[in-house]
Amino acid sequence: MKKAILLKKRLTALLAIICMMATITPANLAMAEGIPKSGQMGDNVFWAVDSNHILNITGTGPTWNYENPWSYQDWKFVHVSGIEISSGVTSIGDCLLADFESATYVDIPGTITDIGSNGFWHCTSLTSINLPSKISTIKEFTFGSCFSLTTITIPNSVTKLEY
Repeated sequence: MKKAILLKKRLTALLAIICMMATITPANLAMAEGIPKSGQMGDNVFWAVDSNHILNITGTGPTWNYENPWSYQDWKFVHVSGIEISSGVTSIGDCLLADFESATYVDIPGTITDIGSNGFWHCTSLTSINLPSKISTIKEFTFGSCFSLTTITIPNSVTKLEY
């Protein structure tokens, strides 16, 4: 009887530890370790991740281009569930938003005229994209390895598909 009670207490303690460990997420680790939650990604374009894990991109003009999807970018170290780009931003640079595996959506405003190559590469949880009417070219690997992407709304303004 005493062994059964002791075993029950140990199992309860183990379950409590497992529950506490399950609350540790990449976002919580990022906040705990001091990883930046805001910064700059263009001469006049800025980013911030809010408490709902949404990457908000604001400002005016183009974003910077990056050499490859694995380029060091502070915003890549924060868990992001969605991406919202404000009007005023005019381009999404090469490799800028690549490798956001947990982002389930992206809001692209009508002010975007260009999405760089590998722009959304390996955003494996995106399911649909509505491209704005000012886009004329879909560059190479823009949506490469977006395995969940089932719908892309392509406007009539698109005249070139690179691959």
